[in-house]
Amino acid sequence: MLWQRWIRARRVADHRRRRAGRGRGVTSTQSPGAVDELSLRYQADALAPYVVLASHATSRARPASATAAGHLAVAVQRHLDMLQRSTAALPTLQKTRDTHLLRAQERVQADLRSPDPLQRYLARRRLELKRCLSRGMNTPQQLAERTWSEIRQRQELSLAFDRHMVARSTRWLNIHPTRTARPLLVDVGGGAGHYADMLICNLGSRWSACVIDEYKDAGWLAHLGPQRNRISVTRASCLQVLPEGAGIYLLASILHNLDDATSLHLLRLCSRSAASSTQIVVIERTWNPNEFRDSSRDIDMQILFGGKERNDAEFESLFNSAKLRLADKYVTPDSYRVFVVKRR
Repeated sequence: MLWQRWIRARRVADHRRRRAGRGRGVTSTQSPGAVDELSLRYQADALAPYVVLASHATSRARPASATAAGHLAVAVQRHLDMLQRSTAALPTLQKTRDTHLLRAQERVQADLRSPDPLQRYLARRRLELKRCLSRGMNTPQQLAERTWSEIRQRQELSLAFDRHMVARSTRWLNIHPTRTARPLLVDVGGGAGHYADMLICNLGSRWSACVIDEYKDAGWLAHLGPQRNRISVTRASCLQVLPEGAGIYLLASILHNLDDATSLHLLRLCSRSAASSTQIVVIERTWNPNEFRDSSRDIDMQILFGGKERNDAEFESLFNSAKLRLADKYVTPDSYRVFVVKRR
């Protein structure tokens, strides 16, 4: 069971820490940028609810949610393995368990006191995981549905989410549509409309843009910009219908919010709506499952939002399943992957 694996990893970490601190005058020779011991212990403590949830969901999930629960279990196991390897490689000081737990609690309290309402909300959601189990919300999908529902309903959360997405967007895009393409950019799930506002300036005066999102304040940033007369907003779910024949369909940081089935549905919808000259542009942050922080981010995406991080091979598999071909792929200087796909 994952819960037993977590306990075993904690005991191994404690044992190695005691052995590393037996001699007098033990000092840390940790290189700059390495993961420190307190950070590792915080990760282990923060991971405990995820382990409980993954074990619970895997054992009790209905068939429809068993796949998502299995993905979560794999992500937690991978993170536990990295936690154990990272702890073994550190020249650690001997610290008491109380010190580590206190630091973990301090970090949680810092998140709860954050001026960012979204950060406070997500910190509370992490603390609620065990209580969610007792209320029967035992699958990642149920937890994610509640998260998205509350973000949509509460304006301060939706605006904070938009600000977060704007701050983490890339400016290094190199998109060149064909001359025969219809001069329309569809920003699928575009939120504040910041990508539409940025790209419409580079595409030429013939082009217009449409931001599609179901949030009440969708497109608010685009309507404040100088190109607001060229950008329209459709407040609807991007999973239902899209304008047909657009020159570009943009999916910027969208697919990592969705599970495989929903991602495939959205890509097929884009494929059905696209013309032969249409470009479907997918933008996602780089992700390496063997990196400690990236692994933690994958667990957060699964448990809080019902999505998952994917490597390049997994994205290309999704494109193939949606009858799309990869026309171009590159990584921006600020570590975003850009996939340009077209209909076969």
